[in-house]
Amino acid sequence: MNGPKMTAFQIIALAVFGVFIVGGLVFFATYRGHSAQDIGSITIWGTLDGTAMSRVIEAESNTDQRFAHVTYVEKDPATFDSDLAEALAAGFGPDLFLLPQDLIMREQNKIATISYTKQAPGMPQQVYENTFIGESSLFETASGFYGYPFLADPMVLYWNKDTFAKNGIARPPAIWDDVLSDAQAMSATDPSGTLSASAIALGESANVLHLKDILIMLVLQAGGTIMSGQADASPHSALSQVPSGAAESPAVSALRFYTLFADPSQSVYSWNSAEPSSRDAFAQGKTAMYLGFASELPLIGQQNPNLSYGVAPMPQIKGAARNVTFGTLYALAIPRTSANPSGAAALADDMTSADVEQQFSDALGLPPARRDLLASQADGSMLIFDRMALIADAWLDPNPAQTDAIFSTMVASVNSGSTEIASAVARADQALSALLQ
Repeated sequence: MNGPKMTAFQIIALAVFGVFIVGGLVFFATYRGHSAQDIGSITIWGTLDGTAMSRVIEAESNTDQRFAHVTYVEKDPATFDSDLAEALAAGFGPDLFLLPQDLIMREQNKIATISYTKQAPGMPQQVYENTFIGESSLFETASGFYGYPFLADPMVLYWNKDTFAKNGIARPPAIWDDVLSDAQAMSATDPSGTLSASAIALGESANVLHLKDILIMLVLQAGGTIMSGQADASPHSALSQVPSGAAESPAVSALRFYTLFADPSQSVYSWNSAEPSSRDAFAQGKTAMYLGFASELPLIGQQNPNLSYGVAPMPQIKGAARNVTFGTLYALAIPRTSANPSGAAALADDMTSADVEQQFSDALGLPPARRDLLASQADGSMLIFDRMALIADAWLDPNPAQTDAIFSTMVASVNSGSTEIASAVARADQALSALLQ
């Protein structure tokens, strides 16, 4: 039977309608609905600020109901490792946890490796490396990665604007040579040899916060490495390795530079063991510069609301092939014992999407781990933090407490005069090798 002929308008209308039908089928085939049943209830543990994390989760739940069943629990950094181990052993641990890079080796046997696959929750290796900052490579293994990179906390230079101005210095130092000249200009001793003015809190072991991280950063800036190999590939210490054509290891160079500032016979003498902790001294206006993390910005302001201070990029070695600062990087990791691993993976994928990760970054004042977000035009302190996140690096710390002791002992032995610098590095290398075994 022949029906009436369709007009041109009807043909076009049906064609458009057909496109919508096909598009709808594709949409529903690929769309992950935002219902609570998709991921179930998820508990996240971490050491980042609980109020800020929960505020973003609550805001997200207004548009994505899956976040309505997400709970964040803030844990004490000092006991996080032991709390997590006990909880996972007892079978009541979190479904996701914020894994900092210095706990990768300690926790690797407890973490579910996410594979390099195109199927969720996996991610092809090239996509992973192109999406996240370079430090994210620490979370990679031969077969996958240990977590979705989330937020970075890079080390920066804090500087006292009033002290710099009083000494006729207009800008914070960009290279370490400038730090040395600034130390000569701003540090002073009284007739008894007591420090009456300090440029920077460096050189000591007991009262310099982040001593180990600063030394590692100096080694990395000098072209060295702390450890060779990945967490799952028999790593070993590289502290004593001397690069081809070099006279000494980067660790020896770093330790020599660091301890200069605690040597009263040096023109850059700026610090000693009688001083308060480095951050307290900076907040009190007793020292002109402080090497600290981005996360410390509000802490310094709380300690002294009247302090006139700024944030600057970490000084670098002049002419070095690579610019680098030390950074803590947090990733969302899935415990092997998670009661809801598929839901945890879906949530981690959502939390590290560009729009959601940016919200967490804004709330916590920390740079995101995504390269595309760091390309945006931040301003003020966040601009510096973002720039430092792009060049941040670290290492696979086998045991933070024990390596703290190794690096502290290395510095203390040199300052006491009991050990030559090269010997102190060699002993630290041996101790680290034994720890890695």
